[in-house]
Amino acid sequence: MPNLDLELIKRFLLNMLNEKSYASQEILREPTPPHDQGDVAAMVAEKENAAHLIEMDRVKRIHVEAALGRIQDGSYGTCVACDEAIPEARLSLNAVPWTLFCLGCQEKLDRSDLPGYEYLAPPSLVSKRVLPSRVASFIF
Repeated sequence: MPNLDLELIKRFLLNMLNEKSYASQEILREPTPPHDQGDVAAMVAEKENAAHLIEMDRVKRIHVEAALGRIQDGSYGTCVACDEAIPEARLSLNAVPWTLFCLGCQEKLDRSDLPGYEYLAPPSLVSKRVLPSRVASFIF
């Protein structure tokens, strides 16, 4: 990827890893004692939402760490499914600089038309399938 500033992307990704999650802070704060059943229901909903956000943050961290690994090993910017270059616009800081897939493969994946590949997402959102070792090595 000749026009990508890999050092800038690396710094951006490292900063993402250092950010504190709002959801993590929210779930750790001391709750206000409930006054009635409505308060209890609201507290449960807030905790469930915060737990979901924490899981999403965890998944994003895994992707960011994997992207840093791909920068280091020289494979950053190459789609793990088709080996084609991922367009610079998709890797920009305003888009998804931690992505594993080009847009075409991501769209196939989103439609479940990319056999053998599964986007790493919260367990509650995806079926349990084993990632091909080629993809898993980029993630884990």
